[in-house]
Amino acid sequence: MFYSAESALQWAGEVRTTPIYNAPSTNRMCGKPQRATQNDILIGLNAKDRHLQASNIYSMAINIKDPVLQAYLRCKYFDDYDNLSRIVSRVHVSLTDRSIDFTMLILAYIGAKIGSRKITQKMIRDSLYCGSSKVAEYRSIIYSKMDKIHFQSISEIHDKMAKAGLIAESAEVIC
Repeated sequence: MFYSAESALQWAGEVRTTPIYNAPSTNRMCGKPQRATQNDILIGLNAKDRHLQASNIYSMAINIKDPVLQAYLRCKYFDDYDNLSRIVSRVHVSLTDRSIDFTMLILAYIGAKIGSRKITQKMIRDSLYCGSSKVAEYRSIIYSKMDKIHFQSISEIHDKMAKAGLIAESAEVIC
């Protein structure tokens, strides 16, 4: 079993980005041991079975009823930014000043990269057209709203994974 819903989502995101090779493993031919795991669900799975398990976890994430929570999980764990606008809209609805585009702050919260670079303070400052003190104020507001979305999405996926037996039902929702 996975330790938490987040660890299952992170694992599934990593596995979905790795290709499946139908060639014998060089490590196996040289007698090198495979990466150790404490997860009894993953022990003995070949590459194809790992991808099937990752797809199962992905399908749980995309079958969440709330489209914003679904978009959040897809952006955060599976690098699928097609529905980022749903998250941006949800955050903007609850703000008093809707004229500012907070997309760069939301991407920074999610951990997205532009090219191969992490989003920097300067990039955020440039996108918001303001100074560092105003960025800090905006960051605290946006991050508190994103924390709520994060907790709701992890809570919902946790319940689905517990029912499927991927994590222990008694496991804490870690956020």
